[in-house]
Amino acid sequence: MEPIITAAGIRAAEADWFSAHPGGDLMGRAADAVARTVAELLVGRESWGVLVVAGPGNNAGDALFAAAELPELLGRSVPLWVWPVAERTHPDALAAALQAGAVVVDAGAALTLATG
Repeated sequence: MEPIITAAGIRAAEADWFSAHPGGDLMGRAADAVARTVAELLVGRESWGVLVVAGPGNNAGDALFAAAELPELLGRSVPLWVWPVAERTHPDALAAALQAGAVVVDAGAALTLATG
């Protein structure tokens, strides 16, 4: 399988975006888009929750900030779990997810959640 875009290509695209939008919040925009998409999937599925598999990078930040937005977008609480798969993850985004009610789980709990 060939990648659609390389890591270097992503870095170049991000640099172009930041040049065109000085001081812009790319992570916030990504998180908002993800949150809105997930919120649409959760409409009518009140028993569903969200498991965020969070690595050490900024993509984890996008996902964690998205999880933090979900209760407000849905107008209700939603079960949120975070499985940090590295020793560290995006600290501000993790704090936002925890404030929104997320619970940190380990690999065993994440597997149980994912398989029902």
